[in-house]
Amino acid sequence: MDFPLLELMDELACDDFLVGLLHPHGLVCPNCGRPRSYAVHRCHREPVLDYRCWHCGRVFNAWTGTALQGTQKSPAQLVLLLRGIAQGTPTAQLARELGCDRKHLLVLRQHLQHLAWRALPRSALPDEVAEADEMFQNAGEKRLTAPCRG
Repeated sequence: MDFPLLELMDELACDDFLVGLLHPHGLVCPNCGRPRSYAVHRCHREPVLDYRCWHCGRVFNAWTGTALQGTQKSPAQLVLLLRGIAQGTPTAQLARELGCDRKHLLVLRQHLQHLAWRALPRSALPDEVAEADEMFQNAGEKRLTAPCRG
């Protein structure tokens, strides 16, 4: 069953969440790196705003230089996409819920998953002993034999 969650999402709250996720130390000009040296240039895709840097003149938005650069999806669509990827939701179901093309969404999903894989730590765990996840707790147990129906 698909739910129309997109209609229930607050675009401004989703934009704030994504900007905080992508720029935890605050938005800076991607060209000169100066924080808070910019003003709103265009707001045709509100709440995603385009800014112009006062120092170097570069026009940018919160997606510039990130994995989301070039995407035309709304902040609510992007939050639901990230949620779906994290939960393992099939791409076809995500495409139906978001109202977009499955093939394009699959390419974006694979790109985001690849970037997440590249960011994984490669060092060994510091502990000598590691415990398995609890979801595999009963994986090797045998169930009782099924009753015969004759």
